[in-house]
Amino acid sequence: MILQAGADLASLAAKCAGQLNIEGPIVLGGGLGMNQPTLQAAMRIALATRGLHTLQVLTQDPVFGALRLASH
Repeated sequence: MILQAGADLASLAAKCAGQLNIEGPIVLGGGLGMNQPTLQAAMRIALATRGLHTLQVLTQDPVFGALRLASH
């Protein structure tokens, strides 16, 4: 199930990147994304098959970045 989720997320990310003409990196956040190495590995493999070779996993919850941006 987690391997399929990684492949599905990678597919969606690749489609978004293609529509926006972005070559990467793809950024993965959230509790499951940040703490599930199997999901991360599945995404890396699936992204690589689509020519996207950089998956950056956040080390802090995305909400902290939003708070930081809001404070400026």
